[in-house]
Amino acid sequence: MGVTIVPVSAPAGRFSAAVRRMEPRVHRDILAITLTPSDALVHRFVADLERRGLPRVNTARQM
Repeated sequence: MGVTIVPVSAPAGRFSAAVRRMEPRVHRDILAITLTPSDALVHRFVADLERRGLPRVNTARQM
């Protein structure tokens, strides 16, 4: 099971799935790896994770 972020326009035709909350709640660790620069949607997703308490770790290598 994973999470995928896609634009609303990506699914062709009618979307035949449902989005439901997990009951009981499932808690998982989150790791977000992005390219630099990333697009606006990825930037907003990572910013939301940080607002919710996920710490940022900069793994960029210094040359």
